[in-house]
Amino acid sequence: MSNIMFQKNEHVAKIIINREDVRNAINEPTMEELHQVLNEIEQDDSIRVVILTGTGEKAFISGGDIKEFEQLTTISDAKKMAERMRRVLNRIEQLPVPTIAAINGHALGGGCETALACDFRVSVDEASLGFLQINMGIITGWGSGPRLEQLIGRSKATQLLMLGERISAKEAQNIGLVHDVVDRDNFIETVNQLAEKLSSKPPLALKGFKLAMNQWRDMPFSPSQIMETEIFSELWVSEDHFEAARAVLEKRKPTFYGK
Repeated sequence: MSNIMFQKNEHVAKIIINREDVRNAINEPTMEELHQVLNEIEQDDSIRVVILTGTGEKAFISGGDIKEFEQLTTISDAKKMAERMRRVLNRIEQLPVPTIAAINGHALGGGCETALACDFRVSVDEASLGFLQINMGIITGWGSGPRLEQLIGRSKATQLLMLGERISAKEAQNIGLVHDVVDRDNFIETVNQLAEKLSSKPPLALKGFKLAMNQWRDMPFSPSQIMETEIFSELWVSEDHFEAARAVLEKRKPTFYGK
């Protein structure tokens, strides 16, 4: 792959958009490589956490590659491109393991859309975030307008989407768009510590929460409670749960195997 670097260290996988010369802008070959990487992650049961980031310090992802996408001159062309990336982001969101957007630089337009598909967002303090699509005469097209409204509410989402202005990482944290903001010197360590904490949790329980939380938002309250109880009951008889219980009684740290 020429547009993405894929790394794996024990239970943590890292996807790095490797297009620093265009501020990690997404083009169609990058979309295809993302699909390939996601295939590999979905088939690897040893992976417990996925980190998504970009190369360099200027940009996490600057959005779509304008130079390449300006060649899309028909409604059909635009729709095919948008649907392709929407499928990528939906796959990231629906991965059975936690995902972390390590926002190493500015996250703009489609970059913000990509970050929203992850479960956690950690940003360097010097980064800015913004949905700038309206300034290009378009709206969000990769499926993340609805995600944004669900995440921060209609009022704030309207402000961000319709004004198309950048906000600081700290302001993004204040409105719930970003979980943690750290300085550059501590950024990688903070992301790695979060990944380590998540990878140490019982993997079946993490998968249970991922499954439940992805479906709760589209379900009425009572059915979502029933679904929660069903997943809880299945996990109760897992080896990981019994191991955790024994560890409490024996006053030791548990070891989880995802069984």
